[in-house]
Amino acid sequence: MSSQSGFDMNLRVRMQACDGSTPNARFTSPLVTTLLSALAKPLTAVASALTAQHMARFLQFQASWTSVCAVGSSEEGAGWDEGVTETKTMRKTCRVVEMQGAIVWLMKLALPWAFLTLATGKQTPAALEASYKERIEKVLNRSASLAAEHLAQRLSLDPGSLFGGYELDYERKSWAHGCLGLVLSRDSLENCALRQLQALTALCDVPLTTAGSSRRQVVEDHLMRLLAEEIPELGMRLQKTSAGSIFLLQKPTGEDASPAVQASLLMAAVRCGEALSLKVQLEEASAWFQGLSSIYPENLWKESFSSFHRAGITWEALAVTKRHIGKDSNFHRELENYLHRFELFLRDVWEENSEHWSFASARALSVRFAAAKKKKARSRFRTWASEHVDRFLGRQHLHLKDGPEGLSQGILARIGGARYTCGPLQGLASLAAILKDAELIQVVLQLMEKDIRRYQLSDSNLGPLQGSNEEFELLSSHLEGSFFRDEEQLRLEDRKTLRVDDTAMCLIAVSQMLETMKSIKSVVAWDFFIGRVS
Repeated sequence: MSSQSGFDMNLRVRMQACDGSTPNARFTSPLVTTLLSALAKPLTAVASALTAQHMARFLQFQASWTSVCAVGSSEEGAGWDEGVTETKTMRKTCRVVEMQGAIVWLMKLALPWAFLTLATGKQTPAALEASYKERIEKVLNRSASLAAEHLAQRLSLDPGSLFGGYELDYERKSWAHGCLGLVLSRDSLENCALRQLQALTALCDVPLTTAGSSRRQVVEDHLMRLLAEEIPELGMRLQKTSAGSIFLLQKPTGEDASPAVQASLLMAAVRCGEALSLKVQLEEASAWFQGLSSIYPENLWKESFSSFHRAGITWEALAVTKRHIGKDSNFHRELENYLHRFELFLRDVWEENSEHWSFASARALSVRFAAAKKKKARSRFRTWASEHVDRFLGRQHLHLKDGPEGLSQGILARIGGARYTCGPLQGLASLAAILKDAELIQVVLQLMEKDIRRYQLSDSNLGPLQGSNEEFELLSSHLEGSFFRDEEQLRLEDRKTLRVDDTAMCLIAVSQMLETMKSIKSVVAWDFFIGRVS
């Protein structure tokens, strides 16, 4: 089965005339034929946005002016071709209705919904077939749980130290812990610190179990280390000044501050503090923000700009931080003011260069959209989110508005259907939360399940550890639930390792998608196919 067929929108009823002609060819009235043809595309768009309450009536309307091919004798598929069902054998029963019935349903249902959705721009939730939604949520929850347990063990892997398990070289069969002693030809102290802080924050995004549990204790130990004046495992120390507290990276060339690292420390401390129901970190976090404002003031944003992605990391971290602090505090108001001005700057940069794109900026948009109360702000973030999708597909000259097939093909062409895709999925899953586009959600879910099946280590999937000797298997026995990269990406990065961000990015993508799934309706689509609708 082709990849395109696997990405067909499974919630859409696929129509086919019994004699091979188009549905409209049966109608002799030119006016009716023209009207139905003109409305075919918007009606299909409306179908993907209808709620469960109206989906049945819409499907009845579609069936009334086309020949419907009812699909039978099917079984649940696995992987790419899931959604409603993967058809193994198809039993087609075609029926044609009178033009009068089509016109009646057109006037009673289609026109009001088409014009309401297209003219007013109001958005209704996307829907997934109920059994598929239930199954995919189980897959995602199990994957997140295994990845979180793995990260908790990994961060505590180095005896007597924290932020361990940075990278496992599976050729040399050795671990690199913390951020000291890196191979600087392919890595940096700053990138290592960012990845370890990202992993800690991802761990805190998964609900912690009861007090005294091992995962909760790991998070608490690491939070206390962040509040210390030195974090030797990350090669950092805290310098307190009158302008605020600044973390300095102890690079071989000397000490240096990093806005992205400072913001990521803020995010990890505030997010994990909230996960633990602790407030002790807020005073320190406020001082860290003042430190960030001093090393990264507005007049340096343009001068120090290095890449949109690096700026996106700072934006994402600050957006997440703001989400988890009290709204009545001065800290919250100062952070909102800084974020607003920073977003205006990034918007200008975005418009100046059509090549800019980042999964970090996509996730920042999702967080900011969720927190926005004013309609104008939400509209602005939604527009920017749509532009992120368009740019992601830009090399194929495709856009979100081009429809399901174009969207599916564009995403596959851009990132490859078989490769590790958790990196971009962090952004795409976040964009799906804003846009609620049915096809985007479907593609993200299918890619995500592929990553889980193909790139998450388990007893049945040893990945690059396949064929390892008994000693090494014992060394890596705690790796169940971790993720690994595809061979092509490892060649590009000149490594044969399992690095902490390989797992952290997938956990973030899965957690984001699970959050998005809460707003997606469930529909029992099979009832619609066989006519059991009221």
